[in-house]
Amino acid sequence: REGGDDLEKQIDKAQQIKDELQFLVQSADQIATRLSDTAASAARAMLPDTARAQPAPSPTKPAAKPADKKPADKKAETTTAASSRAEAELLQALEKLG
Repeated sequence: REGGDDLEKQIDKAQQIKDELQFLVQSADQIATRLSDTAASAARAMLPDTARAQPAPSPTKPAAKPADKKPADKKAETTTAASSRAEAELLQALEKLG
C-alpha cells in the first residue's frame, strides 16, 4: 500500500505542476499578444500619414479548446502546443523518476 500512496502523491504533484505550467503558458501568451499589439502600434506610428489610414491585420489567435473535465483545470482555458510539449516533458521526467 505504501507504493500506492507514493504513486498517488506523485500524481497529485504532477497535476499541480501541470496546472501551474498551463497558467504560465496562458500568461505568457497574453503578454506576447500585448507586446505584439504594442509593436504593431509603434510600427504604424512610424509610417507616413497615408499608410496609417490602413490598419495592420490583427494576429489571429487559435480557437480556445474546451476546459478539461476536472474543475481544477478551469483556470487554463486554452491549451497551446507549448503546454502540450511541456506536459510531455513533465511526463517523461516523472517516468524517469518512477
